[in-house]
Amino acid sequence: MALPVSAFINKMRRVTDARKVLVLEEAWQAIAREGMAQYIQYLYKTIRKYNGEVIVVSQEVDDIISSPVVKEAIIMNADTKILLDQKKNRNKFDKLRQVLGLTDREKAQILSINASPDSKRDYRELWIGLGEIGRASCRE
Repeated sequence: MALPVSAFINKMRRVTDARKVLVLEEAWQAIAREGMAQYIQYLYKTIRKYNGEVIVVSQEVDDIISSPVVKEAIIMNADTKILLDQKKNRNKFDKLRQVLGLTDREKAQILSINASPDSKRDYRELWIGLGEIGRASCRE
């Protein structure tokens, strides 16, 4: 069930014994609006104080690399970053790499996702960046 953000925050403050997650699906709709950077920063900081996390989901790399809101409000506050196959974004990847602060090794890992020629595999790969803990390539 989807709750309005204000209802989520009110409930989050009342419930103290559970982990909370706020998912902003189709984030491009939110980040395209003026003033959303400050609101998203508020969400990250407030929800963390109450044993929760914010997850921002976007399917288009342009949503990430073309918005100052993303860099200021989302990237700087997100400890964990998950990327799926980026082959279709190879020509934009250097800009994405710069925004995310990726190393050469991480770039190589990400661009090798799902590169296996084995068509019989029963998994899809993804890349997870875990902030200060470390980063790794994984299979789902």
